[in-house]
Amino acid sequence: MHFFIYNLIRVINIMDIKELIGILRAKKTMFFWFLKGMRLIEIKSQWLITVN
Repeated sequence: MHFFIYNLIRVINIMDIKELIGILRAKKTMFFWFLKGMRLIEIKSQWLITVN
């Protein structure tokens, strides 16, 4: 277990912190757009039901 944690710390040190933040930020925006898209699909389907 201790060895695993040590490796994890080493990997984090190798990875640039800025890069890590960038990845997190990208995931956040992707999730945001995904939610926006889902909302649009929901609205469109409701609109289609109303029209029909």
